[in-house]
Amino acid sequence: MSHIVLQVSVLYMSCRLFVNMTQCYLPMYLLDTLELEKESIGYIPLVVYLTGFGASLVMKPMSRIVGKKIACLVGIALGGGACCWIQFLPVDGKLVYGIAVLLGASGTILMVASLAITGDLISGSTETGAFVFGVMSFADKLSNGAAVMVVQLLHPATTDHTQHSNFFIKVMVYVPAGALTIALLAILVIGRQTVGTRHRDREKSSTNRSYKEFVNENDQDRQAMYSDSCESLVDAGSR
Repeated sequence: MSHIVLQVSVLYMSCRLFVNMTQCYLPMYLLDTLELEKESIGYIPLVVYLTGFGASLVMKPMSRIVGKKIACLVGIALGGGACCWIQFLPVDGKLVYGIAVLLGASGTILMVASLAITGDLISGSTETGAFVFGVMSFADKLSNGAAVMVVQLLHPATTDHTQHSNFFIKVMVYVPAGALTIALLAILVIGRQTVGTRHRDREKSSTNRSYKEFVNENDQDRQAMYSDSCESLVDAGSR
C-alpha cells in the first residue's frame, strides 16, 4: 500500500472523527453541562447543519483560490477555535450558538476538503477507487468506535452532577482537539507532495524518457554512419 494512501486515510479518519464526536456528545454537553432546555438539542444542531450547508457553498471558490490543503487548514483553525471557546470562554444559552457556527463550518470544510483530496488521489485511476475508499471507511469506523468506547469507559460512574458536567466539557474539548491535531499533522505531511502522482505513472514517464533517449541515440548512430559512408564515397571518387 502506498504511503500517500495511508496519509490521506489518516486525514479523512481524523476529520470524520472530529465531526462524529462533536455531533455525538453535543446533546449531552447542552443538557448536562449548560443545563439548557430540551428544545436546545433540536435548535443548536440545526444551526450546525445550516452553517455547514452555507460553508459547503463557499468551498468551491475557496478551493479554487487557496487550494484544498489550505482550505483544510482553515477548517482545522475553526474547529480549534470552537474547542478553545468551550474550554476557556464563558458559554451560556446564547453564546453556544457561536460554538455551533464554528462546529458546523469547520466540520463541513474538513469533510469536503478531505474528500476532495481523496478524489485527487484516485484521479483517473478508477480501478483503485473502491480500495481507497474501503481503506478510509475502515479506518473511519475503527477510530470512531474506539473513541466512543474509551469515552464511555472513562465516564464517571457517579450521580454527582458536577463531575458529569466537567466530563462532557473535557469530551467536547480534548477528543475533537486530538482529532484536529492528527489532521494537522497529516495535512502538513501531505502538503509536501503532489497528490495523485502514482508510482505507475512515474514508471510510465520514466519508460517514455528511456525510449526517447534510445531513439535519439539510434538517430545519432545512423547519422554518423551516413556521414562516414558519404566521406568514403567522396574519397573513392576522387581517387
